[in-house]
Amino acid sequence: MFYRTLILLIASVATAANGAELQRIDMSLDLAGFKSAAELTLPPEGEAIQGAVLLLHGATPADMDFTVRSFDGTVKSHILKDIAEHLSSNGFAVLRYNKRHVSGPMQVDMAAYRALDLADLLDDAGIALDALAARPEVSEKPLYVYGWSEGSLLAGALAARRDDIAGLILQGAVADPATKIFRGQVANVTADFVEQLTGSEKLDVAGAQRAFMSDAGMLVKMYAGMALDPAAGFANPRINAQLDRNNDGLVSLRDEIAPMMEIRGASYLPARKDFPVRPLLKQIDALRDIPALILHGENDANVPVDNGQRIAKALGDNATYIEYPQLGHSLGRAETIAQDDFLPIEEKPLDDMANWLKR
Repeated sequence: MFYRTLILLIASVATAANGAELQRIDMSLDLAGFKSAAELTLPPEGEAIQGAVLLLHGATPADMDFTVRSFDGTVKSHILKDIAEHLSSNGFAVLRYNKRHVSGPMQVDMAAYRALDLADLLDDAGIALDALAARPEVSEKPLYVYGWSEGSLLAGALAARRDDIAGLILQGAVADPATKIFRGQVANVTADFVEQLTGSEKLDVAGAQRAFMSDAGMLVKMYAGMALDPAAGFANPRINAQLDRNNDGLVSLRDEIAPMMEIRGASYLPARKDFPVRPLLKQIDALRDIPALILHGENDANVPVDNGQRIAKALGDNATYIEYPQLGHSLGRAETIAQDDFLPIEEKPLDDMANWLKR
Protein backbone atom coordinates (compact mmCIF):
# COMPACT_ATOMS: atom_id res chain seq x y z
CA MET A 1 0.00 0.00 0.00
CA PHE A 2 1.33 3.40 -0.94
CA TYR A 3 0.81 6.59 1.03
CA ARG A 4 0.89 10.24 0.13
CA THR A 5 3.94 12.03 1.45
CA LEU A 6 4.95 15.64 1.62
CA ILE A 7 8.71 15.88 1.52
CA LEU A 8 10.56 19.14 2.02
CA LEU A 9 14.22 18.84 1.11
CA ILE A 10 16.66 21.03 3.01
CA ALA A 11 20.16 19.60 2.87
CA SER A 12 22.72 20.19 5.58
CA VAL A 13 25.75 18.51 7.09
CA ALA A 14 26.85 17.88 10.66
CA THR A 15 29.82 16.27 12.35
CA ALA A 16 29.37 12.68 13.52
CA ALA A 17 30.98 11.27 16.65
CA ASN A 18 33.80 9.70 14.60
CA GLY A 19 34.74 13.06 13.08
CA ALA A 20 33.32 12.39 9.62
CA GLU A 21 30.61 14.68 8.36
CA LEU A 22 27.29 12.90 8.03
CA GLN A 23 24.88 14.30 5.48
CA ARG A 24 21.56 15.42 6.93
CA ILE A 25 18.37 16.18 5.02
CA ASP A 26 15.45 17.82 6.79
CA MET A 27 12.10 16.43 5.69
CA SER A 28 8.43 16.86 6.50
CA LEU A 29 5.86 14.03 6.47
CA ASP A 30 2.14 14.62 6.10
CA LEU A 31 0.64 12.45 8.84
CA ALA A 32 -3.12 12.83 8.36
CA GLY A 33 -2.76 16.59 7.99
CA PHE A 34 -0.10 17.03 10.68
CA LYS A 35 3.21 18.18 9.25
CA SER A 36 5.75 16.05 11.09
CA ALA A 37 9.40 17.07 11.04
CA ALA A 38 11.80 14.29 10.05
CA GLU A 39 15.49 13.88 9.37
CA LEU A 40 17.28 11.62 6.93
CA THR A 41 20.91 10.95 7.86
CA LEU A 42 23.30 9.69 5.20
CA PRO A 43 26.93 8.50 5.26
CA PRO A 44 29.59 11.13 4.59
CA GLU A 45 29.60 12.42 1.01
CA GLY A 46 31.30 10.04 -1.37
CA GLU A 47 30.73 6.92 0.78
CA ALA A 48 28.53 4.14 -0.55
CA ILE A 49 25.05 3.62 0.91
CA GLN A 50 24.44 -0.04 1.72
CA GLY A 51 20.78 0.18 2.69
CA ALA A 52 18.12 2.28 4.39
CA VAL A 53 16.62 1.99 7.88
CA LEU A 54 13.39 3.47 9.28
CA LEU A 55 13.39 4.04 13.07
CA LEU A 56 10.10 3.57 14.97
CA HIS A 57 9.67 4.96 18.49
CA GLY A 58 8.70 3.34 21.74
CA ALA A 59 5.48 4.32 23.51
CA THR A 60 4.99 7.98 24.54
CA PRO A 61 4.57 11.16 22.48
CA ALA A 62 8.19 11.20 21.32
CA ASP A 63 10.19 13.50 19.09
CA MET A 64 12.41 12.14 16.32
CA ASP A 65 15.42 11.80 18.65
CA PHE A 66 13.34 10.09 21.36
CA THR A 67 14.57 12.63 23.88
CA VAL A 68 14.15 11.32 27.44
CA ARG A 69 14.22 13.81 30.30
CA SER A 70 14.46 13.09 34.02
CA PHE A 71 11.88 14.42 36.45
CA ASP A 72 13.96 17.58 36.94
CA GLY A 73 14.03 18.27 33.21
CA THR A 74 17.61 17.28 32.40
CA VAL A 75 18.12 15.18 29.28
CA LYS A 76 18.93 11.54 30.00
CA SER A 77 19.23 10.18 26.48
CA HIS A 78 18.20 10.47 22.83
CA ILE A 79 18.38 6.90 21.63
CA LEU A 80 17.01 7.29 18.10
CA LYS A 81 19.48 10.09 17.34
CA ASP A 82 22.33 7.88 18.60
CA ILE A 83 21.18 4.94 16.47
CA ALA A 84 20.72 7.07 13.35
CA GLU A 85 24.17 8.60 13.59
CA HIS A 86 25.88 5.28 14.31
CA LEU A 87 24.21 3.44 11.44
CA SER A 88 24.83 6.29 9.00
CA SER A 89 28.48 6.31 10.06
CA ASN A 90 28.49 2.65 9.01
CA GLY A 91 27.03 3.16 5.55
CA PHE A 92 23.24 3.33 5.99
CA ALA A 93 20.62 5.94 5.24
CA VAL A 94 18.40 6.36 8.32
CA LEU A 95 15.04 8.15 8.62
CA ARG A 96 13.45 9.19 11.90
CA TYR A 97 10.50 11.50 12.54
CA ASN A 98 8.38 13.21 15.19
CA LYS A 99 5.29 11.27 16.13
CA ARG A 100 1.98 12.72 14.98
CA HIS A 101 1.05 15.83 17.05
CA VAL A 102 4.62 16.12 18.41
CA SER A 103 6.51 19.29 17.41
CA GLY A 104 9.73 18.64 19.35
CA PRO A 105 11.06 17.46 22.72
CA MET A 106 8.29 17.95 25.30
CA GLN A 107 6.18 19.75 22.67
CA VAL A 108 2.97 17.84 22.05
CA ASP A 109 -0.73 18.46 21.53
CA MET A 110 -1.62 15.93 24.22
CA ALA A 111 -5.37 15.92 23.62
CA ALA A 112 -4.86 15.13 19.93
CA TYR A 113 -2.15 12.57 20.66
CA ARG A 114 -4.33 10.71 23.15
CA ALA A 115 -6.99 10.32 20.48
CA LEU A 116 -4.60 8.22 18.36
CA ASP A 117 -4.53 4.43 18.42
CA LEU A 118 -1.95 1.97 17.18
CA ALA A 119 -3.68 1.74 13.81
CA ASP A 120 -3.02 5.48 13.34
CA LEU A 121 0.62 5.01 14.29
CA LEU A 122 0.88 2.13 11.83
CA ASP A 123 -0.45 4.38 9.05
CA ASP A 124 2.19 6.96 10.01
CA ALA A 125 4.93 4.34 9.90
CA GLY A 126 3.81 3.34 6.41
CA ILE A 127 3.96 6.96 5.26
CA ALA A 128 7.47 7.28 6.66
CA LEU A 129 8.64 4.06 5.01
CA ASP A 130 7.25 5.19 1.64
CA ALA A 131 9.06 8.52 2.06
CA LEU A 132 12.31 6.66 2.74
CA ALA A 133 11.83 4.27 -0.18
CA ALA A 134 11.18 7.23 -2.51
CA ARG A 135 14.52 8.87 -1.78
CA PRO A 136 16.84 8.75 -4.81
CA GLU A 137 19.81 8.09 -2.51
CA VAL A 138 18.39 4.67 -1.56
CA SER A 139 16.97 3.60 -4.90
CA GLU A 140 17.12 -0.21 -5.21
CA LYS A 141 18.79 -0.48 -1.79
CA PRO A 142 17.33 -2.89 0.82
CA LEU A 143 14.88 -1.38 3.31
CA TYR A 144 15.00 -2.27 7.00
CA VAL A 145 12.74 -1.29 9.89
CA TYR A 146 13.91 -0.84 13.48
CA GLY A 147 11.20 -0.92 16.15
CA TRP A 148 11.68 -0.24 19.84
CA SER A 149 9.07 -1.54 22.30
CA GLU A 150 5.76 -0.19 20.94
CA GLY A 151 7.64 0.31 17.67
CA SER A 152 8.35 -3.44 17.52
CA LEU A 153 4.59 -4.01 17.15
CA LEU A 154 4.44 -1.49 14.32
CA ALA A 155 7.53 -2.94 12.64
CA GLY A 156 6.02 -6.42 12.74
CA ALA A 157 2.69 -5.21 11.37
CA LEU A 158 4.42 -3.32 8.55
CA ALA A 159 6.46 -6.36 7.58
CA ALA A 160 3.36 -8.56 7.70
CA ARG A 161 1.50 -6.40 5.18
CA ARG A 162 4.33 -5.32 2.83
CA ASP A 163 6.83 -7.14 0.63
CA ASP A 164 9.56 -4.48 0.44
CA ILE A 165 11.13 -4.94 3.89
CA ALA A 166 14.43 -6.83 3.85
CA GLY A 167 14.76 -7.25 7.62
CA LEU A 168 13.71 -6.13 11.08
CA ILE A 169 15.61 -4.91 14.12
CA LEU A 170 13.47 -5.35 17.22
CA GLN A 171 14.59 -3.85 20.54
CA GLY A 172 12.65 -4.56 23.73
CA ALA A 173 10.24 -6.48 21.52
CA VAL A 174 6.72 -7.05 22.83
CA ALA A 175 5.32 -10.59 22.90
CA ASP A 176 2.64 -10.16 25.59
CA PRO A 177 -0.59 -8.13 25.61
CA ALA A 178 -0.35 -4.63 27.08
CA THR A 179 -2.57 -5.74 29.97
CA LYS A 180 0.11 -8.18 31.13
CA ILE A 181 3.00 -5.80 30.39
CA PHE A 182 1.54 -2.88 32.36
CA ARG A 183 0.43 -5.01 35.31
CA GLY A 184 3.86 -6.62 35.54
CA GLN A 185 5.61 -3.25 35.61
CA VAL A 186 3.71 -2.46 38.81
CA ALA A 187 3.07 -5.80 40.48
CA ASN A 188 6.54 -7.21 39.87
CA VAL A 189 9.23 -4.60 39.16
CA THR A 190 7.89 -1.73 41.29
CA ALA A 191 6.30 -3.71 44.11
CA ASP A 192 9.33 -5.95 44.53
CA PHE A 193 11.65 -2.94 44.81
CA VAL A 194 9.39 -1.03 47.21
CA GLU A 195 8.97 -4.11 49.39
CA GLN A 196 12.75 -4.49 49.70
CA LEU A 197 13.15 -0.76 50.36
CA THR A 198 10.38 -0.18 52.91
CA GLY A 199 9.31 -3.64 54.09
CA SER A 200 5.88 -3.41 52.41
CA GLU A 201 4.49 -3.00 48.92
CA LYS A 202 1.78 -0.77 50.41
CA LEU A 203 2.76 2.88 50.28
CA ASP A 204 2.10 5.63 52.77
CA VAL A 205 3.33 9.18 52.18
CA ALA A 206 6.78 8.48 53.65
CA GLY A 207 7.18 5.25 51.69
CA ALA A 208 6.22 6.86 48.41
CA GLN A 209 8.63 9.74 49.02
CA ARG A 210 11.40 7.33 49.95
CA ALA A 211 10.91 5.32 46.75
CA PHE A 212 10.82 8.50 44.68
CA MET A 213 14.08 9.75 46.22
CA SER A 214 15.83 6.37 45.87
CA ASP A 215 18.23 5.21 43.15
CA ALA A 216 15.40 3.47 41.31
CA GLY A 217 14.73 4.13 37.64
CA MET A 218 12.02 6.28 36.09
CA LEU A 219 9.43 3.51 35.83
CA VAL A 220 9.58 2.63 39.54
CA LYS A 221 9.50 6.29 40.56
CA MET A 222 6.53 6.95 38.30
CA TYR A 223 4.40 4.19 39.78
CA ALA A 224 5.46 4.92 43.37
CA GLY A 225 4.65 8.58 42.78
CA MET A 226 1.11 7.65 41.76
CA ALA A 227 0.40 6.85 45.43
CA LEU A 228 0.57 10.58 46.20
CA ASP A 229 -2.21 13.06 45.44
CA PRO A 230 -0.98 15.12 42.45
CA ALA A 231 -3.03 18.11 43.63
CA ALA A 232 -1.36 18.27 47.06
CA GLY A 233 2.11 19.34 45.94
CA PHE A 234 5.44 18.66 47.66
CA ALA A 235 4.89 20.94 50.66
CA ASN A 236 1.90 19.05 52.08
CA PRO A 237 1.87 15.62 50.44
CA ARG A 238 -0.99 13.23 51.02
CA ILE A 239 -2.09 9.82 49.80
CA ASN A 240 -4.02 9.68 46.55
CA ALA A 241 -7.49 8.93 47.90
CA GLN A 242 -8.76 7.91 44.46
CA LEU A 243 -6.37 4.96 44.48
CA ASP A 244 -6.89 4.04 48.14
CA ARG A 245 -10.01 2.03 47.39
CA ASN A 246 -10.25 0.32 50.81
CA ASN A 247 -9.68 3.61 52.70
CA ASP A 248 -6.85 2.25 54.84
CA GLY A 249 -4.63 5.29 54.28
CA LEU A 250 -2.25 3.23 52.10
CA VAL A 251 -1.97 2.53 48.40
CA SER A 252 -1.21 -1.06 47.47
CA LEU A 253 0.89 -1.44 44.35
CA ARG A 254 -0.30 -4.98 43.68
CA ASP A 255 -3.96 -4.66 44.70
CA GLU A 256 -4.82 -1.06 43.78
CA ILE A 257 -2.41 0.37 41.18
CA ALA A 258 -1.68 -2.83 39.21
CA PRO A 259 -5.36 -3.61 38.42
CA MET A 260 -5.85 -0.03 37.23
CA MET A 261 -2.86 -0.33 34.88
CA GLU A 262 -4.20 -3.62 33.57
CA ILE A 263 -7.41 -1.82 32.61
CA ARG A 264 -5.40 0.90 30.89
CA GLY A 265 -3.51 -1.79 29.01
CA ALA A 266 -6.78 -3.15 27.65
CA SER A 267 -7.64 0.23 26.17
CA TYR A 268 -4.10 0.64 24.80
CA LEU A 269 -4.26 -2.50 22.67
CA PRO A 270 -7.92 -3.25 21.80
CA ALA A 271 -8.78 -6.93 21.42
CA ARG A 272 -10.49 -6.55 18.03
CA LYS A 273 -10.13 -9.11 15.29
CA ASP A 274 -9.68 -6.40 12.67
CA PHE A 275 -7.04 -4.50 14.63
CA PRO A 276 -3.84 -4.57 12.54
CA VAL A 277 -1.28 -4.23 15.36
CA ARG A 278 -0.86 -7.11 17.77
CA PRO A 279 1.82 -8.58 20.06
CA LEU A 280 4.52 -10.11 17.91
CA LEU A 281 3.72 -13.70 18.84
CA LYS A 282 0.31 -13.14 17.21
CA GLN A 283 2.06 -12.10 13.98
CA ILE A 284 4.72 -14.81 13.83
CA ASP A 285 3.36 -16.73 10.83
CA ALA A 286 3.64 -13.61 8.66
CA LEU A 287 7.19 -12.89 9.85
CA ARG A 288 8.96 -16.25 9.65
CA ASP A 289 10.62 -15.53 6.28
CA ILE A 290 11.96 -12.09 7.26
CA PRO A 291 15.44 -11.89 8.85
CA ALA A 292 15.23 -10.32 12.30
CA LEU A 293 17.76 -9.06 14.82
CA ILE A 294 16.25 -9.14 18.31
CA LEU A 295 18.00 -7.16 21.06
CA HIS A 296 16.91 -7.24 24.69
CA GLY A 297 18.40 -5.97 27.93
CA GLU A 298 18.48 -8.51 30.75
CA ASN A 299 17.36 -5.78 33.18
CA ASP A 300 14.57 -4.34 31.01
CA ALA A 301 11.94 -3.02 33.44
CA ASN A 302 9.40 -2.09 30.78
CA VAL A 303 9.25 -5.29 28.74
CA PRO A 304 10.43 -8.50 30.47
CA VAL A 305 13.38 -10.17 28.80
CA ASP A 306 11.43 -13.39 28.22
CA ASN A 307 9.39 -11.50 25.58
CA GLY A 308 12.45 -11.23 23.34
CA GLN A 309 13.46 -14.81 24.07
CA ARG A 310 10.06 -16.20 23.08
CA ILE A 311 9.86 -14.14 19.89
CA ALA A 312 13.31 -15.29 18.81
CA LYS A 313 12.44 -18.92 19.51
CA ALA A 314 9.21 -18.65 17.51
CA LEU A 315 10.99 -17.07 14.51
CA GLY A 316 13.58 -19.85 14.44
CA ASP A 317 16.60 -19.78 12.14
CA ASN A 318 15.79 -16.37 10.64
CA ALA A 319 16.20 -14.68 14.04
CA THR A 320 19.44 -13.50 15.59
CA TYR A 321 18.94 -12.98 19.32
CA ILE A 322 21.32 -10.99 21.53
CA GLU A 323 20.73 -10.49 25.24
CA TYR A 324 22.71 -7.91 27.20
CA PRO A 325 23.55 -8.34 30.91
CA GLN A 326 23.13 -5.21 33.04
CA LEU A 327 21.42 -3.25 30.27
CA GLY A 328 17.86 -1.96 30.42
CA HIS A 329 15.02 -0.99 28.08
CA SER A 330 17.09 1.63 26.24
CA LEU A 331 20.04 -0.78 26.16
CA GLY A 332 21.72 1.67 28.52
CA ARG A 333 23.30 0.64 31.83
CA ALA A 334 20.95 -0.81 34.45
CA GLU A 335 22.64 -2.60 37.34
CA THR A 336 19.28 -4.03 38.44
CA ILE A 337 15.87 -4.19 36.80
CA ALA A 338 14.50 -1.59 39.25
CA GLN A 339 17.32 0.81 38.28
CA ASP A 340 16.49 0.72 34.57
CA ASP A 341 16.54 4.47 33.83
CA PHE A 342 16.60 5.08 30.04
CA LEU A 343 20.32 5.84 30.03
CA PRO A 344 22.12 6.28 26.68
CA ILE A 345 22.39 3.17 24.53
CA GLU A 346 25.73 1.40 24.91
CA GLU A 347 28.24 1.03 22.09
CA LYS A 348 27.97 -2.77 21.89
CA PRO A 349 24.31 -2.94 20.75
CA LEU A 350 24.96 -0.10 18.30
CA ASP A 351 27.82 -2.10 16.78
CA ASP A 352 25.70 -5.26 16.77
CA MET A 353 23.00 -3.47 14.74
CA ALA A 354 25.51 -2.13 12.21
CA ASN A 355 27.29 -5.46 11.84
CA TRP A 356 24.04 -7.38 11.37
CA LEU A 357 22.88 -4.95 8.69
CA LYS A 358 26.21 -5.25 6.87
CA ARG A 359 25.93 -9.04 6.81
